[in-house]
Amino acid sequence: MDIQQKVHQIMTKYGCSPAQFADQLGVPRSSISHLMSGRNKPSLEFIRKLIASFPETDLYWLLDVSEPSDPKSTFADTPKEQTHWSLFDQENIHRESELLPKANQADSWGGHNRKESTLATHKPVRVVLFYEDGTFESFQN
Repeated sequence: MDIQQKVHQIMTKYGCSPAQFADQLGVPRSSISHLMSGRNKPSLEFIRKLIASFPETDLYWLLDVSEPSDPKSTFADTPKEQTHWSLFDQENIHRESELLPKANQADSWGGHNRKESTLATHKPVRVVLFYEDGTFESFQN
């Protein structure tokens, strides 16, 4: 059973017309029409809204993936190595320099020294700041 059939089954179970279902999810009615006709596949946002609106729907069933036997042990037992840090965290400046290639090593993309290339030819044109509340600011030269 593909995801279009499963969405149709959910609509039938709750007695929703496509228009009612779209309104319940807060999506355009055309998105339900396109999904049901097979024109489009559901987006991640659509799946998130569906699960939020119908929390009793099993996500693993909907996505047709087998559920891990113990979801807590899948990731909890694996040590997590931090791969990103705050730009303003002083203790992480040295960690970042360890991740970057050495200045005297050739860049594998063009054989150029990365530090020389960046300083000599690359000038920032635009900076975008993303905030925790989902907003952003863009600054252009």
